[in-house]
Amino acid sequence: MLDCPATTIPELVEWTLRESGLGAAKLNRYGKDSDPLIVLTAAAAVKPGLPERLEG
Repeated sequence: MLDCPATTIPELVEWTLRESGLGAAKLNRYGKDSDPLIVLTAAAAVKPGLPERLEG
């Protein structure tokens, strides 16, 4: 787990892709680097204004 200073979804994406250092290197020379997966806890979802839980 990392502390993230982002308060909006665009800031979260920018931080994740550029500053977090998360992700994986490509598996072979013809592949591409893997993007990180963002998983938010209920408390973290509320911070940028998302609902704590999704209905349905």
